[in-house]
Amino acid sequence: MRAGKLRHVVELQRSATAIDSHGDAIATWSTIATVRACVWPLSGREFIAAQTQQAELTARIEIRARPDLALTPKDRVKWGTRLFDIRHIVDLGGRGVEWQLLVTERIQ
Repeated sequence: MRAGKLRHVVELQRSATAIDSHGDAIATWSTIATVRACVWPLSGREFIAAQTQQAELTARIEIRARPDLALTPKDRVKWGTRLFDIRHIVDLGGRGVEWQLLVTERIQ
């Protein structure tokens, strides 16, 4: 992978459950790694859900593989103020060098 195409900095985040002062479980997100990436917007669409109009943007994010992370579709990517849910993780070339994350950003 050429380093020149990794011009963005993204945070890989994982959800954890915490207990608030009332004893209720709340979901929190913590950054597990900050990496260089290439972000490619792919498509966008609008749809009606629960009687409200919503938009969905899909993108492809390429990063160097991180075998120490065990990244899963339950994790997410933060790029600036934008949040992306990971849908698929593809090992490009099958050599464990480069990952392609197919992600969805929800805009409401």
